[in-house]
Amino acid sequence: MKYLIGPVALSVLIGCSRSAPEPPVQAAPADTADAPDASMVSQQQAIAAGKAWAFHEDTDASTKEKLVYATINSLNTIEFGFPYAGAQRATLLFEPRTRSPTIRLIIEHGQFLCRSSTNGSNGCYVPVKFDNGGLDIWYAQMANDGRTNVIDFGTPDDDPKGGASCIADELSKTKSLTLRVAFYYEGDRTIEFNVAGLDQLPLPAVALTKKQLEDCHAKRTR
Repeated sequence: MKYLIGPVALSVLIGCSRSAPEPPVQAAPADTADAPDASMVSQQQAIAAGKAWAFHEDTDASTKEKLVYATINSLNTIEFGFPYAGAQRATLLFEPRTRSPTIRLIIEHGQFLCRSSTNGSNGCYVPVKFDNGGLDIWYAQMANDGRTNVIDFGTPDDDPKGGASCIADELSKTKSLTLRVAFYYEGDRTIEFNVAGLDQLPLPAVALTKKQLEDCHAKRTR
């Protein structure tokens, strides 16, 4: 088979009152001030280093639908030349959906090269590898909104043999993922992820029929 999330803007409504302002809150003494929880700090460090998934909850601004998804940073960093100089980590996003999940690869700076070499149409094939298994191919497409730093994986019609549902099934069963992705003027780069633990997050399961599971397995073992 051949998808960074743009930041979510949170609107804060501030009410105005004619009552007298409350006195300022006094700072707590140093010996009683709350200290960061060690386990939370450890978790945040693991997420930043690409060693753990981050779980997100949000609300779609237009539909008011509750959204849950997970992201993970790459283990390794990549660095491009001018004007995208500076080391950065890629981000893998997984969002379950009713019909077909979203699996997205994002970089902060740079441009993916994901166009057909024959007719220039949107789409490309990305070599991937799970754990110590054989080479697989994922189909990918540039983001529909025109962003060049985002690609989505899976065939548009979510064909069980090449769709996002198959990819999601693989992600939930493996620990490591390696991708070889092409970038404009930068060539191919290898990006590595530790995808272990996705199945432990409170995300809706991707429902696959017995036939779909058989097709996914057949593709992996062909």
